[in-house]
Amino acid sequence: MIGYVLRLYPRTYRDDFGAELRDAYDEATAGASPAARVREAADIAAHALRTRLRLTSSDPAGRIAPAAALLSLAAAAAVCGLHLSRVYVGWASSPGHVPMAVDTWTAMALCALLVCGGAAVALARWWRWGSRLAAVGLLGYAGAAYASGPAFADPVVTPAACALTAIAVLACPPDLPPSATLMPAAGGVAAAIWLPLTAVYAGAVPVSTDYGYWPLCVLLAAGLCKTLRTPSPGLCKTLRTPSPGLASAMAALPSCPLLIAHGYTMGGQVTTPLLACCAVLLTLTAAPTVLRRGRRAVAKR
Repeated sequence: MIGYVLRLYPRTYRDDFGAELRDAYDEATAGASPAARVREAADIAAHALRTRLRLTSSDPAGRIAPAAALLSLAAAAAVCGLHLSRVYVGWASSPGHVPMAVDTWTAMALCALLVCGGAAVALARWWRWGSRLAAVGLLGYAGAAYASGPAFADPVVTPAACALTAIAVLACPPDLPPSATLMPAAGGVAAAIWLPLTAVYAGAVPVSTDYGYWPLCVLLAAGLCKTLRTPSPGLCKTLRTPSPGLASAMAALPSCPLLIAHGYTMGGQVTTPLLACCAVLLTLTAAPTVLRRGRRAVAKR
């Protein structure tokens, strides 16, 4: 079995390290159970895919993956939390008892709950297990939304966005987890998206809907705060660019599909949320340069 797994590596990598990997696998699984052998092979396969896709901790994309995974997880927790809020408000406003049926709607609610639980575990600094739980929940949510078909009114955009977000969360290299100092900020981003819109769903504020724009506004505000207050030279060096705005935009990009899907679900069209997302990314890219030029213009006066 290990021979087929090693074929996932690029040819040059396999020629250089294939024998060493095979010996390490044989040593690690000597006398082990079949489940342990499968788990070890799965870890090697994951590393092979990261190597082929250039997402290891030594690659530029791999070094930016932790920040992207953290923002993607925050977006997933917020969107799934909003789904649970809509479900609860619907149940609470129902005049009769709402039974829990075995159907795709219940599956979506349970998967959304799993995503939120996984995000809480990951942001509590158990990143490995929490991110995996969240990814499983996202894939389950995607499958349930697709199976719902026209009843969910979005059997394409939301499942695709959930799958992309799960990939972004899992793409974080195991030896380079997100910074623990940024995890509270990611939780704050998720809460800033979820809490106001939950108040809207509950009728606690005089606004009827946000048409899906509020999460993008929060993403923009978070990106600007991070870029303008604490620009990251590490990300700039990773992307070989002097612009901290471009680095922040690249880190925010993987979190956009799920926010676009939320806008599509709320507003009924995908073009406007997509254009709004592009505007957010362009603003993040240009903001540091505009601010720097403005400061220079003021200093010359």
